[in-house]
Amino acid sequence: MKREIAISLITTATVSIAVITFLFFQTGNDYYKISEGASLEQIEAFKKNNIDFLIKEDGSVWVNRLDEMDVVQCCT
Repeated sequence: MKREIAISLITTATVSIAVITFLFFQTGNDYYKISEGASLEQIEAFKKNNIDFLIKEDGSVWVNRLDEMDVVQCCT
């Protein structure tokens, strides 16, 4: 009886950790390309509105998908 309970608790804990890890990595830093080059006005607007963005080596601007609506509201 105690062994069955222990196995059940271990299984539940393992599945819970697996689900949390999966969700963490799925909602991570998912960026999309917004433009080929960054203008100074665009970068200032992103900073002013606390938008998570990246400028890659080729000069392209990438915005975090979680900030997509903020970009639409402030910068279009």
